[in-house]
Order: sequence, then structure tokens, then C-alpha cells
Amino acid sequence: MNQKLIGEFIAELRREHGLTQRELAEKIHVSDKTVSKWECGKGLPEMSNIPILCRVLGISINELLSGERLGREGYTEKAEENIMSLMQETAEHKRKNKSAMTTILLSLFGVMLTVSVTTWFAGGLSPVMFFDLPSLLPIMFVTWIVLVAGGQWRAFCRAFSVLRKGKQEFSENQITESTEALEVAGKTWFAVGCLLSISTLIFLGGILKMDSVESFNSLLRNCAIALLAVLYGIAGYLFLLPIRARLKK
Repeated sequence: MNQKLIGEFIAELRREHGLTQRELAEKIHVSDKTVSKWECGKGLPEMSNIPILCRVLGISINELLSGERLGREGYTEKAEENIMSLMQETAEHKRKNKSAMTTILLSLFGVMLTVSVTTWFAGGLSPVMFFDLPSLLPIMFVTWIVLVAGGQWRAFCRAFSVLRKGKQEFSENQITESTEALEVAGKTWFAVGCLLSISTLIFLGGILKMDSVESFNSLLRNCAIALLAVLYGIAGYLFLLPIRARLKK
């Protein structure tokens, strides 16, 4: 389907009905930025919005997807073409979303593996030291509590379904809620990681006395482990960042 042609058609019909972008957006229950995106040819209306949009503009779904008013002649042919286009685009979106999810996971794994191996060869530290459950579990637990308390846990989980299935199967409000939940999760994950590291370092500074070389070396090892929480915080925030970007497109 030609997004630019459909966008121009929506803009033309909106002006014919004497509506501003904001007024049309209010009737469809979307933002005026969304309407502007449609009219600029940068995206198509979600499946859930198409029937309402057609009703407001006084056209059929077939005419909307064709980007023009249709007479009786060729109406059936256009309908078949639009159905085939929708099926192809849905399949393509699913393929791209699965590919994006795989790329994100592999990139995160690659970064952690590179850091671990580099540190191993440089300082003789085992890569196992980069996987500290006592640091990771509190971050995960607090993030989960924040999402549940804010009523955003379902929206957070839905974000990965959107990435896997495609945005066509979800409403704009659901996608917006999921994007906001990802942002909250990312900031919480990072903040808790930093706070956990700081509190651990303060605790270690209070109980350890550097009266010998062995004590000093012990302090350094414990500080390195304490700083893992910051690493986890940064990694978690960066992991969610491209997912948010995909949902905002």
C-alpha cells in the first residue's frame, strides 16, 4: 500500500469535513501527532482505528486503503489487492520484529561476553565474576515491585508481545502504555543498580580496615563486585532502549 497516497487522501478528506488535525484526533481517540504522521505518509492507522476513521471521514475501508474514492467498477479488484497487501505487510512486520528482537539479545550477550573475556585476559579475572546473583536479584525484584505498584507490569510484558507479533494487533493506547512501562523499568533498573553499588561501597568502607596488604586487596575485590550492580543497571537500561525505540516508530 502507498502510505503517502493514503496520507494525502486522509488530509484531503479532513479538510473537506472542515476538521483540524486535533479535532480529527479527538474523534478517533488518538493524538494530533499521530494524525500528522498519517498525513505525512510516515505510518498507517492501527487496525483498531481504521473503522472509526472511515466512519468519521465517510468512506469505506477499501477506499481508505486504496487512497482514493472508488466507484462500482474495480471495487472488488481493489479490495482483493488491499487484502493481499495487508497480508504481505503483516508477515513482513512480524519477520522484522523477530529479527530485531534477536539482534537486541545477541548484541547484549556480545557486549557482556566481550567485557568478560577482555577483563579475563587483561587481569586474570574469571568471567564468572560478572554474574553475581546477589547483585542482580534485588535489582530485578525492586523493578518488578515498581511496575506492579504502578499498574504497569502487564504493559511491560505486552511490549515484548508487540515486538514479536507486530504493532497491527495492538491499539495505539496499548503501545503507548507499553512504551511508558519500558521507560519506567529502564530508569528503575539503572537507579537501583547505582544505589545498590553505593550502599555496598559505604558498608564495605565502614567494616573493613586497611591495616594490611591483604585487607586492602580484599577491599578492592569487594568493591569490584559491588560495582557490578552499576554494570547491570547500565546493561538493563541499554537493553530496553532499542525496544522503546521500536515501539515509538
